[in-house]
Amino acid sequence: MKTLPKDHVAKIAIIEGMPGAAVSPQRIEGFRAALDKAKLKYEIVASQPTDWTPEKGEAVCQNILTANPDVDLFFSVADDMAIGCSRALKSSGSKASLLATAGGSRMGYDAIKSGAIDGSVCTRPELIGRLMFKTLYAAVQNPKAAKAQFVTYDIPAIQKDNLSDCPVEW
Repeated sequence: MKTLPKDHVAKIAIIEGMPGAAVSPQRIEGFRAALDKAKLKYEIVASQPTDWTPEKGEAVCQNILTANPDVDLFFSVADDMAIGCSRALKSSGSKASLLATAGGSRMGYDAIKSGAIDGSVCTRPELIGRLMFKTLYAAVQNPKAAKAQFVTYDIPAIQKDNLSDCPVEW
């Protein structure tokens, strides 16, 4: 929220994942809920799907910037598309902020470290796998163990100053 302007209605563009993937609308819904909770004035000026690749992210962001050169913020539902989007922002000279979700990849980590992406959300598939296995193993070993548990981990927002909170897992 710190990256959005306070002096005008923020113009936001959304870089979606592949059409039909359930995770895209879920992440977008969460993003919009956070904006609404913060009571920020914003307008979604574009929302376009990709095929999850940096190349498609770059092409979509170029198209959005052509139609909306004054976008304040790009929100990408995954780091891979954000990496491509960062190239489009750089080549156009745009000052828009770029946030992503599903961080934790080497490419995303390096992009945040270099400043190409302003921030992401830590995703740790290896850790969640270990936690789920540990929970399943405990259930097999102890028939009285709790069933249908929700297993999760801390999912911090990550930026350049706290990258160590999200070790690279893939």
